Order: sequence, then C-alpha cells, then structure tokens
Amino acid sequence: MQRRTFLKPPEWRHLHQVFRRFVLWKKQIRGPTVKLHKPPRLRAGMTIGLIAPASPFSAEKLAAAQQNLAALGFNVKESVHLHAQNGYLAGSDAQRLEDLHWAFSNPAIDAVWCIRGGYGCSRLLPYIDFDLIRRHPKVFIGYSDVTALHLAIGQHTGLVTFHGPVAASDFPGKHAAAFPLGTDGTCGRIYSTYSGCCRPAGGMTLISRL
Repeated sequence: MQRRTFLKPPEWRHLHQVFRRFVLWKKQIRGPTVKLHKPPRLRAGMTIGLIAPASPFSAEKLAAAQQNLAALGFNVKESVHLHAQNGYLAGSDAQRLEDLHWAFSNPAIDAVWCIRGGYGCSRLLPYIDFDLIRRHPKVFIGYSDVTALHLAIGQHTGLVTFHGPVAASDFPGKHAAAFPLGTDGTCGRIYSTYSGCCRPAGGMTLISRL
C-alpha cells in the first residue's frame, strides 16, 4: 500500500462529511450557550438552607454540619424533609425535589448547602424547575453526587455554583491547615471564598471567586 494513494479524494470527502455530522451532533446535545451569572455574595449572619438531595445522614453528621455552619457565622434553616429516609435515599424523590425547590424559592434562605452526597441527585434531574432556580440565584454548595446538580444547574440556568465541601465535612478539624480559623471564629478561607473576598495562599487566582 502506497501512502500517497491511501486516501483518494472520495475518501477525503467522506471523512469531511462525517466530521461535519459529528460537529452538528455535538451542538445539538449541548444545546444553546447559557450566559454565566453569579449569585449574591454571602455575609456573616445570613441563613443557609440545609438540604439532603442524595443519601441520608447520621445524627453525628447533622451535628457536624450545624457546628460547621455556625462556625462560619451563618444561621441554619433545615428543609422540611431533611430527616426523611427512604432506604438508601434521604426521602422520596418528590420530597428531595421539593426541598431543593424550597431552598431556592424561600426568600428567607440566602444560600443552599447540601449536608452530604452519596446517591440520588441524578434521579431529580428530569423534574427540576430550572426557571425557578434562574429567578432565585443563590450560592449552591456541595460535592460528590451533588456534582450532577452542579452540571445541570449550570447548563440550564448559567448560575455559578460551588463544588465545595458538604456541610458535614470534617472542617475545620481534619482540614485545619487548609481552612484556618479566623480571629472572629469563622473558618477563614471557606467563608472568604463564598463571600467573594478571598485570594488563596500561594498567589493562586480563585476562578470561582464571586
């Protein structure tokens, strides 16, 4: 086989057509580009809506979450179905979806913080009211299974969310070096990130800075 005759003009045209179809397909599955917008900054004294959109949690995890958020200077308001449990899920799909919508629509809630990850967020995706979230932009925080919500919210609303520690994470205890306590008793760098006044150590630029 000679390299010069391996791909003749007809083959090139075929490859070009395949590539064009692939590009069109990618555009279709991505949908229209959504303009990013940032939620209002957090301030000490604001209220966090605590939700469990995935797996249930222990009493120890709830106590840790309440302590963590209090250390950051926030008030905490539990969602209606926070303590519900349905097997390996923190309540039924309808209950967890209702809590998510409640947290974004409630004017008394300034930010939405997931208590833990686990499994279950992907089950909510077809039923989320993204228009509601778009009309009520708030800081939204969590990781692990919550990543599914980050991606969906970002794609459908353009809201900037935070892939950060769940409320029941081991901070500032286990990760005290990364999240030093401030003189006012807050967990310094975490609070600074979500309040928009942070510049991480080492001169790094905080991409998700508000």
